[in-house]
Amino acid sequence: MIIQKNKLQNEFLRKVKRGADIKYRLKLAGLTQKMIADELNVTESCISRVISGIATSQRVDNWLKENLGV
Repeated sequence: MIIQKNKLQNEFLRKVKRGADIKYRLKLAGLTQKMIADELNVTESCISRVISGIATSQRVDNWLKENLGV
């Protein structure tokens, strides 16, 4: 039970750190989530959900890797 709880906590922390890193890199690059959404023809909500780790999108993840190195 404790191992399961620790796994969930670690996964949550990993997502939070990844999201913070992406937001920081976007700010440094002068980009907004809306700009990415417009380029990929998806909603801002989609971008936000992928960055926060709530949802996944191969297209958004590929864009983030190619343009921000994450």
